Amino acid sequence: MASLLLISLILGLASCGKNCDEGFTGKNCDIEKIPTKVTITKIVVNAFAPLDPSQLQWDIGSGADIYPVVTGENTANVVWSAPTSYQDADANTAYTFEPEIVLDLIYPEKYYTIMLMDNDGGTIFNQDDAIATAVFLPYNAGQSFPEVITLNSQNMEVDLHVKYAW
Repeated sequence: MASLLLISLILGLASCGKNCDEGFTGKNCDIEKIPTKVTITKIVVNAFAPLDPSQLQWDIGSGADIYPVVTGENTANVVWSAPTSYQDADANTAYTFEPEIVLDLIYPEKYYTIMLMDNDGGTIFNQDDAIATAVFLPYNAGQSFPEVITLNSQNMEVDLHVKYAW
């Protein structure tokens, strides 16, 4: 009888613990953990403004040569810049950029900026043009850790494919 009571007690205690989904904690697994970092694994530019602010083509006689740049809230603080660009990009075609290095955003509750640039050589005489920018938070409480963060600004739509770490 004592062994049966002991077995029942052990089984009862074992069933009380819950295995929460990743990123959640608490008695009912309803408390979101704040990530220690958010990693961007892929950036997909879905659309961008086909013309510059003067309503001219981004490049004379051709489309923009696009590449994204991720910065901190201060846009002078570059976190990552694509090493290559898509030449003569069509404004309504999706373009994928996959960072070859780890692109960790280590302040998930701080604002970051993504800028879509037109590669014009990047020299003092021929500076790259900013096509569009969007400000975003890598982590927003209550959104249950989406795998894709979609950003829409007046001049572009971008999907950030992300992973979270706790």
